[in-house]
Amino acid sequence: MNFMSYRAYSTKYIIGMRNIKLPFYYTLLSGLIGAALAFFVFKMDWGVEKSLANSTLIVKEDNTNNCKLKTDRLSGYKLIRPLLFVDQDCESVEMESLKEHVQAIIETKKQGGKLISASVYVKSVNTNNWTAVNADEKYHPASLNKVPILISYLHTSEKQAGLLNQTFTYKKSNFQFPNQYYKSKELKDGQSYSVKELLRYMICYSDNAATTLLWSHLNFDEYKKTFTNLGMQTPSFKFDEMELTAMEYSNFFKVLYNATYLSRDASEFCFSLLTTTDFKDGLLKSLPSSVTVAHKFGECDYDVVKSPGEMPYAKFNELHDAGIVFLGNRAYYVTIMTKGTDTPYLSDVIGELSLSIFNDMNKLNAL
Repeated sequence: MNFMSYRAYSTKYIIGMRNIKLPFYYTLLSGLIGAALAFFVFKMDWGVEKSLANSTLIVKEDNTNNCKLKTDRLSGYKLIRPLLFVDQDCESVEMESLKEHVQAIIETKKQGGKLISASVYVKSVNTNNWTAVNADEKYHPASLNKVPILISYLHTSEKQAGLLNQTFTYKKSNFQFPNQYYKSKELKDGQSYSVKELLRYMICYSDNAATTLLWSHLNFDEYKKTFTNLGMQTPSFKFDEMELTAMEYSNFFKVLYNATYLSRDASEFCFSLLTTTDFKDGLLKSLPSSVTVAHKFGECDYDVVKSPGEMPYAKFNELHDAGIVFLGNRAYYVTIMTKGTDTPYLSDVIGELSLSIFNDMNKLNAL
């Protein structure tokens, strides 16, 4: 019996039952059974809802502050505006205690004089709940800039077949690199590498040689669009003019996790690199080793002068770490940016902040 025949048969059967007269005790018994079934069904429905609340399909919104949802969409098309990500306008009340803990750590660390400033942005992936500390403070992204370079190459490769297999030869004498406190694997002088291999060196080992070689072949129009398409200003190629907030930088990880800017395969490839970086002195420093984190760090040092031509009167260090922390079927975006006078100390600050955020997010996700 097909569905339509069954539906017709069921309707006919139900209508036919209306004309059958039953004794009173049958009616009473039917009512009791019906009530019991209704209670059981409602109880089951509640259980299903509770189960779904732990899935990634449920989106909870914090409407206690009458927050409005802000959608970021991709322009450049004639008839469509693809959705990139969605955010609430205001911070979540649920994260007030998390924010207070972060603020307390920052203020305590600043008292020692080695931390000048720190900014933090945290957002739950499965909800629109977020919070930020020193949200307007801007920092030099330094090696954090390697993620938009990665995205730019992957975006170009989706339109230019074979790009990732192209090879470039590294000649050390052709390049100069900035100071780097944290060093790992480096390219070998005179050896050729595919773009895909260079991307791995750039992200996993934060190798400046690979980055510089990729930069010399980068499609700069595509690179600029990687920023402007995500709602940020056109990036400057001058160090002093290239600054971002923690909240702005998190946009790169949002579009990667949502796979709304690159294809799903390309986004997955990016995370395969970002989850295998060998830098452990930031977000991962105090987290359990079993926790998966896709992240990228950035560091720089520079002299501050009163006016051009004068001797420097201060030397600053910046250390940042940004990414996404996975908690089972839940996750949260986190970007921590710091400025101070001692890089190892800034590493400790990021590690302590990361652990505090991790503990608070675990409590929130248990609700």
